[in-house]
Amino acid sequence: SEIGIAVKSAVSNMAMTIGKNTRVTGNLVNFDITNSRLRAVGNMALGGGAVGIDWTEDFDTKSELTSTIQTKGIVDDATRAALGLGTSGIVTGPVGVTGTLFGHHGQIRKASLSLDLTQATMAVDIINFRKPPGTAAAAQVSAQFLNDGSARVDNIAVTGPTLTTHGSMSFGADSGLEKLDLSDVRAGPNNDFAISLTDRPGGFDVSVHGRSADGTGIGRSNSEKPPAAQQAPQPPPPTRPFHATVRLDHVVMREGILISDFSLDASGVGDKPQSIGLSGMLPSKARVTGSVAQAADGRHVEISSTDAGTLMRGLFGFDSVRGGEMKVDALLSPQPKANAKPVDYSGTLTIENFKVLNQPFLSRLFAAGSLVGIADLLRGEGITIDKLDMPFRANGDIVTVHDAKAEGPAVGISADGYFDRGSTQIDLKGSLAPAYGINSILGNIPLLGNLLTSKPGEGIIGMTYHAKGPADNPDININPLSALAPGIFRRIFEGSAPTAPSQAESVLTPTIRATPTPSSPPLQVPQ
Repeated sequence: SEIGIAVKSAVSNMAMTIGKNTRVTGNLVNFDITNSRLRAVGNMALGGGAVGIDWTEDFDTKSELTSTIQTKGIVDDATRAALGLGTSGIVTGPVGVTGTLFGHHGQIRKASLSLDLTQATMAVDIINFRKPPGTAAAAQVSAQFLNDGSARVDNIAVTGPTLTTHGSMSFGADSGLEKLDLSDVRAGPNNDFAISLTDRPGGFDVSVHGRSADGTGIGRSNSEKPPAAQQAPQPPPPTRPFHATVRLDHVVMREGILISDFSLDASGVGDKPQSIGLSGMLPSKARVTGSVAQAADGRHVEISSTDAGTLMRGLFGFDSVRGGEMKVDALLSPQPKANAKPVDYSGTLTIENFKVLNQPFLSRLFAAGSLVGIADLLRGEGITIDKLDMPFRANGDIVTVHDAKAEGPAVGISADGYFDRGSTQIDLKGSLAPAYGINSILGNIPLLGNLLTSKPGEGIIGMTYHAKGPADNPDININPLSALAPGIFRRIFEGSAPTAPSQAESVLTPTIRATPTPSSPPLQVPQ
């Protein structure tokens, strides 16, 4: 202590470790060391980011905090990975960091950081929130690092034109998130809630409650989401059990549809729910209920509503249905049949007592079949359908339907084929039966009715059709000669059911089919 020391040194290619797994390197760091302090100024590389540091180590202080590090630079995805600060794909891209770190002999104990998130991408798909690069956003973070390796973020404040969040979080010694409390999340125009997440020995507990959440991303196809190159990198799929409860005043769906008094209780493992209870109220005061229950053959899903039209408009933006009692009964990830490819889910959609208005595909179909009166009705007060029964299977964006039928006083329609939600392409074959209320009377006679009407939804007199192309503007072929062939013989004109290119023929339920004969070619309707 009686010998004066003064050292100045410029060190290149320096490397050092911080903690157990983090390594930093420096191109050039200038040291100035005396008896009372050390000061190091330079640029350090951490992961893929360059951070300028000004480190002062006080040798004479009696305080527990001897280290003060001023830092400024850019932190990117590689830097966050090197620090073990996984953001679960929520934040990607460069983040400007300015802050002060306090520690004891180089071991960081406290941190106060200001983050510039303007050039970063922030995305939370489940609430349909996305902040693109260039939109202003900033954050203030205060953290403490404990001797056992755990960390506590006492204050998080994120602000910007489209995002405001306040809360806290804590990490265990292994850098895993143990608890998250966000007292308010205002992300975009439709999200205003609080969220709490706790990691317990038996899994995660998640609680969401508040005024509203954005549900417009529910029901969207993969093509409606940002391209893969623009999406945040996805973390490995979770594998731990979870239990989640959601209580919201309302959930905002497409077309401004609100599901009020929204309640959800879900539990499962990883990203696979094993049980779900859901309820809510549509603007028409109609209830929406849903459930998932585990059974021996898989997870059974049931969804029902007494206002199918409003629910479909909110989920898919499909606004051609009015009213109706809907029920969906499906099986998630069912075991495939022999020689069939696996599917994401399969089941049956049933809607009773509803009207269809201004549906472009049906308008073109009726016009092609010269059913002018029905087409006029579709454009006016709507066509009444007593019952729609549609068995389906889905794999990704491809939805395959088989033996689908719709029955009403004015018309009966059957359909087999598929709909590609990603490209909005359809390929459907079936029959069109006008005046179905009268046309189908003989179909109620046992045995004889099956021969005369072929199958439910087709009537005694009907025309076969084939629709292929864009859903709103497909090419439609109508075979008028098929009207002369009642019952089971009409299937000769109908031909085999279309299948999606990526799906095997065995995905469809087998039905009696035959190839059209050359002597009765279908009539091409001019477009």
